[in-house]
Amino acid sequence: MKDITLSEGIFVLKGTHLCVSTYVVHRDSAVYDNPGVFNHYATMKMQVPDIRW
Repeated sequence: MKDITLSEGIFVLKGTHLCVSTYVVHRDSAVYDNPGVFNHYATMKMQVPDIRW
């Protein structure tokens, strides 16, 4: 780990614990289509490799 300066100019010391609000991130329309609508099939759109045993 190392010290870092964020794009807003905030300096964060190495070892500092940060907390990110997942509520806000998961409702960002720049990241998700229709973030206010629950879509339980969203993860099914991911490509899963065909594993044969």
